[in-house]
Amino acid sequence: MAAFVRFPSTIWTTISNSPERARSRVFSAYRVPIFNYILNQGFSEHDAEDISQEVFIRVCKEEFLRRVDRSKGTFRSLLLAVTRHVIDYERQRRRKGRAVSVEQGGFDGGRIDIPAEVKSDKGFDDLWVKNLTRLGLQRLQEECSSGGPKYYDALVLSKLQGLGYAQIADKLGSRVTDITNWVHHAKKKFKVYVLEAVRAYSSSEAEYKAELALINRFLR
Repeated sequence: MAAFVRFPSTIWTTISNSPERARSRVFSAYRVPIFNYILNQGFSEHDAEDISQEVFIRVCKEEFLRRVDRSKGTFRSLLLAVTRHVIDYERQRRRKGRAVSVEQGGFDGGRIDIPAEVKSDKGFDDLWVKNLTRLGLQRLQEECSSGGPKYYDALVLSKLQGLGYAQIADKLGSRVTDITNWVHHAKKKFKVYVLEAVRAYSSSEAEYKAELALINRFLR
C-alpha cells in the first residue's frame, strides 16, 4: 500500500478533529511565502490574498491530504503545487471570462502527484527560507518581550542592521561583554527555533534532512 502524507501528531490531529482551526494555524505559519510567490506571478495584493486563502482551504482538507502521493515530494512542494494549480485556474477563469472551479483541475479525485519540477523552484525556496527565518525571529522576540536580557534586540541590531557591538551596547545601555553574550545566545536560540519550525511540517526524518539541506544552502 502506498504511503500517504502524514503530519506530526499535533498538526495532523488538529486537521482531523478541527479543520477550521487547522486552516488558521497552517495559514498563519505559511501564508507569507505563498502570498509573496503569488505577488511575484503578477497578481495584485487583493487577488494574492484571495488565492492564498483558496490554497489553504484546499490543503487543510483531510480527504485531500489522504490522496496526496507522499513519495512524490515534501510539504513545501505540495504547497507550491497547489498554489500553482490555483493560479493556473484563476488565469484560466480570467481568460475565459467565466467562473472555473478549482475542483475541475483534477485535485478533487484520485491520486495527486506532485510535479517533480516544483522541488527546485529557487524563487519559492528563497521565500520559504525567509519565512522560516521570520518564524525563528518571531519566537525569539516573543521570548524576550517579557523583560530580561535583550537577546532579540542585540541580534537584530547586529545581524540585520550591521551595528558593531560597541554601538549596540551604547544603544541598549549595556556593556559590550553583555552584547557579545546576548548575540551568541540569541544565535543559538534562533537556530533551535528554525529547526523546530522545520520539524513541525516535516512528515519524516528524510524530509526533515532534505529541508535542512535547503536551509543550509540559503543561509550559509
